[in-house]
Amino acid sequence: MLRLLKKLILLSLISISVLQVTAQKPNFKFKSINQSDGLINSTVQAIFEDSFGFIWLGTHHGVQRFDGKTYMNYEHRDLDSTGLSQNYINGFCEDEDRNIWIATAAGLNKYDRKTDEIKRYKWHSKLFAENAVPNITAIIRDDTDFDILWLAGAKVGLIRLNISNDSVTVYSLNDKYSMSFTWVLDYPGNSNKILLGGTILYSFDKLSGKFDEILRLEQNAEIPNNLINDAVTDPVNKDIIWLATGDYWGRGSLGGLIKYDLITGSSTLFSPETRMDDLPDRHLLSLCFYDEHNLWIGTRNHGALLYDRNSDRFYNYTYNEFDDGSFITGNSVRSMIMDRSGTLWFGTWGDGISILSPAAQKFAHFKHLPQDKNGLPDNNINTFTEDRYGNIWIGTKTGGFSKFNPGQKTFEN
Repeated sequence: MLRLLKKLILLSLISISVLQVTAQKPNFKFKSINQSDGLINSTVQAIFEDSFGFIWLGTHHGVQRFDGKTYMNYEHRDLDSTGLSQNYINGFCEDEDRNIWIATAAGLNKYDRKTDEIKRYKWHSKLFAENAVPNITAIIRDDTDFDILWLAGAKVGLIRLNISNDSVTVYSLNDKYSMSFTWVLDYPGNSNKILLGGTILYSFDKLSGKFDEILRLEQNAEIPNNLINDAVTDPVNKDIIWLATGDYWGRGSLGGLIKYDLITGSSTLFSPETRMDDLPDRHLLSLCFYDEHNLWIGTRNHGALLYDRNSDRFYNYTYNEFDDGSFITGNSVRSMIMDRSGTLWFGTWGDGISILSPAAQKFAHFKHLPQDKNGLPDNNINTFTEDRYGNIWIGTKTGGFSKFNPGQKTFEN
């Protein structure tokens, strides 16, 4: 009995690093959250962690604040002229007083920490009439002046809001498509600039108020179908940014992952044409570096991708109905963050949330999957033994005998 227990422990404690560098696809166990678990809506457009460690979820049906156990819901109500202005949420940021500013499809909102209420922001500017508040598509706080928020307004341009005196300045471009920015990012190494983009990658000089075009994406339709949907700074080389491009609705034959050097202007495109064997989708929506070597990518049509720079490989994670620990969707991943615990949150378009927690990865789980002929042959395990080479031999009830290689995590049946 003791010998059997030791063998059970040996198989169960095949420890894997959360993002182990290996030629094999990393075997992750995901946790899913959907509406039956308390999620207010299955489409999660934005995810944010505040200074208290609360997770804020921006959905298509309002805002949720998650404390690790329970959800607090904030929704737009038709008869309320002061509360949340719209249920379509695009983004969050936190000010120095720890209030949360919320970008919605119908203007800007503010969560007051003291009163525990969300109120819509009243623009003290003639630029925005009461009945023509802009769709705020992105929001960040200035990294040097904490009273300044930078907002992207659809078909408006870049908005500078001073929350200490409610002063507003709008910086616009002539092209209506060019000024529909979808994201805003601090310029790496230069606090006087920011990066932003839609169909074009721009840098914006805060001092002069001028835009500088950096990269213009190719288009193959009159209405642009190739946009920069998200951008992140490389954690190793701050002069490099990574761009998730493609069409938000999955149309057209353009798009992919772009690695762009801000100093030299050189770029590398990863697309289904250049990576036929491991990149299944050209329409990419979201990005998040887990560490220096591993970049998570949310796709429009194929769940999540992990790009391992050490092995130069893309690994695809999608929903598997036979595996409770699989990724939650095979479709769109709209938002991602890594919280302070190292947990990754993936917000999907219509399928809820997947969570990848380091704590959940300390045990490797292996199941018999009907469609996998090279996996565990049966879920009814009778006995184990270990050979001199470290292989685990497994005796099953109906699937015969299997040899498991712990290093390669492969079964030979």
